[in-house]
Amino acid sequence: MTSDPLGRLFQYCLWGNRADLCYDLHYTKVTESTGGQITVQAETGNLLVDDSLFAIEHLSACRERARSNGQSVQINMICDNAGTEILLDLVLIDYLLRFNWVDRLIMHVKAHPTFVSDTTLL
Repeated sequence: MTSDPLGRLFQYCLWGNRADLCYDLHYTKVTESTGGQITVQAETGNLLVDDSLFAIEHLSACRERARSNGQSVQINMICDNAGTEILLDLVLIDYLLRFNWVDRLIMHVKAHPTFVSDTTLL
């Protein structure tokens, strides 16, 4: 796992879905096998591919290119679930805006829920 704050936030957002109730059986098995300790650091071993460093480098390059050309940086984020997952997405959004990684961030949510935990407009 990266020591970069943005990389850590990516990891937390990735694993934020663990708190969703649809993963309850898997979560119970994992907590039993780890003695009740589930951490983001321990979960990184379950990733097939971790491109978070590439994503940070790409975002940094886009930011530098846009700023050198006098343009703003915009990201579109697709938000899926409510609860812990959207909370972690909001933390990531706050970080990106607060530390000037982006100038504008647009959140896309579902117009109608498919599952009870979906993030929607109303």
